[in-house]
Amino acid sequence: MTRVKPTFDPGCLRRRWRRWTEVVGWFALRRLARRWIRERDFEALHRDLLAACQEWAEADAVGEIHSHRLTALVSPWLTTRVLEQTDRTLLLDLMRRCREVDRDLNGRNAARVSWGWALRGMAAAGVVGLMASVLSLFHDPASDWLGGVDRTVRLGMRQLTPLQQLIAAGVAGSLLLMWLIRYARRA
Repeated sequence: MTRVKPTFDPGCLRRRWRRWTEVVGWFALRRLARRWIRERDFEALHRDLLAACQEWAEADAVGEIHSHRLTALVSPWLTTRVLEQTDRTLLLDLMRRCREVDRDLNGRNAARVSWGWALRGMAAAGVVGLMASVLSLFHDPASDWLGGVDRTVRLGMRQLTPLQQLIAAGVAGSLLLMWLIRYARRA
């Protein structure tokens, strides 16, 4: 009787590893999202990820070498309680190592994600600028609503050269973008 080799799906391993890395990051960074994961979902992810590593090991020699590294990173963390009670320094190191493996498996697409947030931030800054322009059409109600802050800003902006105005707008947009990225990472 011949033994049938299981079919290995690299996409499945990549998705599971990405999810694992995300969950480990929640615990390492003490994110609120770590409380949302149910114990049985975590155990299923743990079990499925170990199974995917085993399939990779059985599929080819290269997979056998790399899957041992992945299995060593995953196998000790049986429950969310274990992750919750582990020293933060150790979890941060685990997160770093998981992210390295994630980059090896999934490529360096984290920059694309950051650019996505940067573009969203720039779009939000454009919307805020458009809203400020519309509010300036209704000077009196907007001025009352803003409590005179708009007059102070406009007076300060008039005293600047066009280049300085551009720099000030860039700084304000950058601050808004940094806040948006930080807010997105917390979620």
